[in-house]
Amino acid sequence: MYYGTHAAPSAGLALYQLMVATAKRFRSHPLPSDCAVGRFPVGLFFVRGDRGGDGKKLAEQVIASFDYWDKDTGDSLDVILAGWSKKDGELAFDANDFLKFRKCIETSSRWRYSGETDLLLLNFEVDTVNVEGWFDYSEVIALPLEEMLRNKQIGSIDGLLAELARSAEQVVTNNRYEGSSPVWEISDRAGILRVKKDLWFAIKKFFLKDYAEKLDGLEQFAVKDMQGDASPFLKLPFDQMREVRAMLSPSAARSAPG
Repeated sequence: MYYGTHAAPSAGLALYQLMVATAKRFRSHPLPSDCAVGRFPVGLFFVRGDRGGDGKKLAEQVIASFDYWDKDTGDSLDVILAGWSKKDGELAFDANDFLKFRKCIETSSRWRYSGETDLLLLNFEVDTVNVEGWFDYSEVIALPLEEMLRNKQIGSIDGLLAELARSAEQVVTNNRYEGSSPVWEISDRAGILRVKKDLWFAIKKFFLKDYAEKLDGLEQFAVKDMQGDASPFLKLPFDQMREVRAMLSPSAARSAPG
């Protein structure tokens, strides 16, 4: 499975996984000839596996649901479990890897970890010419999941992931290219599930950032600019870059089935 849900002990490995997943998508659905940058929605899941109490229960739920999420998110949404690895079919958490991954994201953005269980929904962009990939922090939905569970804004993690997967599936096909933003669309669709449709559709999309925070139960789904001062770019090692470059080549796209 090249796309879906990934366990990534490091931000560098997450970059590689996402580059491979994106290259696979472009082989099936090539970019237009005048478009060099493609984008897809990504969820960065920060859940620690070394906690007790409710945190432990959430980690156990993540472990139990991982394979299902991998199949359910499919071609439309990649989910990264930060600081986790999968060996011989078993998920394992490493606190040091988690800390490094977290600091990498915090250094390149204005997001800060809550200390509990967080999900960042943002765009991952790929420059197919220069074989570069990066997280776009200009449009981020930051979800403090444990707080949302306590406040009964969501019923369960599984339910939320299913909702996001369906939202992504509906919008990603028409919003995969440069200049479009699946994150805004997904936030829009998530909002539709929580207020009367006639009210939500009356709010123009470009007002979403301002008005979503004022609607009861929707403030967590506001799209925010979390760009930091540091560069968001991560570099692939040469051998991985060569592999992805080969997958992104026009000949690879032409030879891909249907």
